[in-house]
Amino acid sequence: MQFRLLGAVEADVAGRPIKLGWRQERCLLALLLLEGGRPIHNERLAELIWEGEPPPDPRAALHVVVARLRGHLNGADAAAHGVRLVTKGDSYALEVAPEQVDVARFRMLVARGRSAEHPDRAAAFLRTALRLWRGPALADVAGPWLRRRVTDPLDELRLTATEELMEAELAAGRHHERIAELTQLVAEHPLRERLRGQLMTALHREGRRVAALDCYEQLRRTLRDSFGLEPGAQLQQLHGRILRDLGPAPAPQPSLGVPARPPTPAELPADVAGFVGRDAELHRLDAMLPEATAGGGPVVVTAIAGTAGVGKPNPGN
Repeated sequence: MQFRLLGAVEADVAGRPIKLGWRQERCLLALLLLEGGRPIHNERLAELIWEGEPPPDPRAALHVVVARLRGHLNGADAAAHGVRLVTKGDSYALEVAPEQVDVARFRMLVARGRSAEHPDRAAAFLRTALRLWRGPALADVAGPWLRRRVTDPLDELRLTATEELMEAELAAGRHHERIAELTQLVAEHPLRERLRGQLMTALHREGRRVAALDCYEQLRRTLRDSFGLEPGAQLQQLHGRILRDLGPAPAPQPSLGVPARPPTPAELPADVAGFVGRDAELHRLDAMLPEATAGGGPVVVTAIAGTAGVGKPNPGN
């Protein structure tokens, strides 16, 4: 018996769908599955199922929903598959093995991707995890109220796993193959700086330096005009390195794919050989040197004053 929450709430036995009833029964099932066997108090369940507006007698209403869901599970012989809906005082819990629930399998695959030593293996685990998503979590039972309280953390984990997948793909050298996918992701999530940094890295490594810089400028304008902010420090550093580097970008490092050290520019102007100008002032300083170095005389202390940038002469030159 398998349960799916990453999309519409569904269940099946050996590929045969199980009837789960109306929205309230499917919502109750989803909430219990998300808790992984931990009991949920009946007042909390009523609040979540009816999205903050429970019926006048929430305990009685919830009891009816529990009875209907239990009937659907019994009709599918759930106990034979290790699934039991149990009452624990004023709480309910669903006993089920983690591998029977797509959310638990998703978390497990993401964890294996994060611990993989080679980027190819990391990408394989993360992509398998993301394929479990068929749409927004609890798509057919969660309204905006319930989504903010229950499924938003899952959506954030999905986005983070997507960013980690792109990181692994770039580390494996597949920047060319990922440009279109990253472009779409940035369009869908324009304020996710990590995704934008990955797209900038992919474009730069592909030799599309101007496009990478324009990608940064688009975000910079949006942040400045809408929020009065600038991009984060990591993205600014990546922008600066792309701006200075005329060659292909190095392989990405963790986070934004930023090289560990910026490339050293090879076309900086030569240093000034000596001080130019202020000839009269320099002659006056030179005239003081014999007095300062003559034995037995007092030490001559000379101070040169002026604001920064006016061209103060240095007697050492």
